[in-house]
Amino acid sequence: MVRDADGNVEYYEGTVEDITDRKNAQEALQRANEELESRVEERTAALRQSNQRLMLEVSERQRIEAALRNSEAELRALFAAMTDVITVFDAQGHYVKIVTTNSETLYSPTSDRLGKSVYEIFPPAKASIFVRHIQRALNSGQTVSLEYSLEIPEAPEGEREVWFAASVSPMPDNCVIWVARNVTERKRVLDALQEAEEKFRSIFENAAEGIFQIAPDGTCLNANPALIEMYGYDSFADLQASVQDMASVYVDRAHHEESLRLLNENNSIANFESQAYRKDGSMMWISENARAVRDRFGTLLYYEGTVQDITKRKRAEEALRIEQEKSERLLLNVLPKSIAERLKADETHIADRFEEATILFADLVDFTTLSAQMPPSQLVDVLNEIFSTFDQLALAYRLEKIKTIGDAYMVAGGIPKSMHDHAEAMAEMAIEMQWAITQTLGENGESFKLRIGINTGPVVAGVIGIRKFTYDLWGDTVNLASRMESHGQPGKIQVTESFYQRVKDRYTFEPRGAIEVKGRGLMPTYWLCGRRSCDFRSCLAGLSSYFQTVQSPLFYAVFNKFESHLKTVFTQLKLAHFSFCDPSHSRIAGSLVSLGISD
Repeated sequence: MVRDADGNVEYYEGTVEDITDRKNAQEALQRANEELESRVEERTAALRQSNQRLMLEVSERQRIEAALRNSEAELRALFAAMTDVITVFDAQGHYVKIVTTNSETLYSPTSDRLGKSVYEIFPPAKASIFVRHIQRALNSGQTVSLEYSLEIPEAPEGEREVWFAASVSPMPDNCVIWVARNVTERKRVLDALQEAEEKFRSIFENAAEGIFQIAPDGTCLNANPALIEMYGYDSFADLQASVQDMASVYVDRAHHEESLRLLNENNSIANFESQAYRKDGSMMWISENARAVRDRFGTLLYYEGTVQDITKRKRAEEALRIEQEKSERLLLNVLPKSIAERLKADETHIADRFEEATILFADLVDFTTLSAQMPPSQLVDVLNEIFSTFDQLALAYRLEKIKTIGDAYMVAGGIPKSMHDHAEAMAEMAIEMQWAITQTLGENGESFKLRIGINTGPVVAGVIGIRKFTYDLWGDTVNLASRMESHGQPGKIQVTESFYQRVKDRYTFEPRGAIEVKGRGLMPTYWLCGRRSCDFRSCLAGLSSYFQTVQSPLFYAVFNKFESHLKTVFTQLKLAHFSFCDPSHSRIAGSLVSLGISD
């Protein structure tokens, strides 16, 4: 730069050199350096990556080696814990390797078998099994399973046949691994189970009792032939097709529902008796034993049990019951109910004292003479009609007939069950007896006559005899009642002082005066004449039950005797519309009960 004296630029001056080649060389050199550095960096990065991969591979290899060592250790531990026999065979059945396990020494192969063929170890038949399954595994490339048995001579007697379950799997080098487990005990259990199942099936098929399984909805799941035949079906399929709900076979559905309720509550029932329908509609009696089968959560799965046809037994029981009732009635015709019960309870000595009872004796006057004029059948018919009427009167007044001896009749009140009005009841019966006998005519058209004697006092009662035993009474009271009858007069009722004092306010009497009584001397006695007119309740005491029990034709005559008196009383009670001769008896009994008059 050229300046003047003032420092101002006047012009520029200089030289110019062509450096193009040099610049090109520098740029080329720069590019070469950069390319070199880039290649060096790429190479370095590649080496670094290669080194990293190498480190990863080394680390992975170390991990794999550690895992392999652990796996080998686990495998050795597994083999050591296994009870299976593990062997490697080649294709021809030679022992290649024997893996040591925890199997029983007695059943484990030893190392001296290595290289030997199974034909050298086992009988030909057993060796063929080995080779055949080795070939199957190699040819199919899949695991083959089998069961076989071997004879172990070293085993105890009875345990020498040992069963194994084996799996044969192919391996490289045309070999197989043979893993066998001793299943002898399992085999025994399974054989025992199969035998038990066969026995159960035999029992199921051949049992005389019906066996069933029924679902909660009533569907029959299973039934044995006995049950199918019991219900009258041709086959199980016939039963299933005909009966969708087994509840429908029961005659009483409510009774069946009760059995299900008990089953659900108690899980079982025993000897539950019901009536059921057969296929043809006929009914039978059955007895069931059943249980409810549930899963582990308590959910009901089904009912199972047995059924027995007890129809014959029920019929026999019913026949026995009828016979027992007949025997009971016969016994009660001989003995009072309470005494019969004591005898049935094996009470051998029956004797009771009653401080007060009333005894009546009645005798048909001149019946011996009249009976000589009658055929035997007519004689029996007449006596039966008379004594049957007396029996019904005794029943109506709650008195106890003791016995009949020829044409004599004996009845007692207040025994064997005490009653406060036994004397009154006896008075009523005596009056009824005297009137009833007038309604029975003899051969000559005349009515019979009765002598009746009554006494009240203490007696002893008991059963005597071991065959044809009877309930009888003893004591002075009995003897004196008999004397009242024998010392009496036809058509009259003679009573003692003790009886008179008991009922004199309710009945009318006529003093007879003192009479000579054998063994007692002079005694005052009375004639029982009848009821006092105002004593309506005494007149009707016991008639409510009497009307329902009498069977004799004399009943209507006995009843009609009181008709006018009853009409008067019932009219006063505004019951005049009542029909007194209603043959059904039920209206009479009902009206009497409504009045509070009953036995």
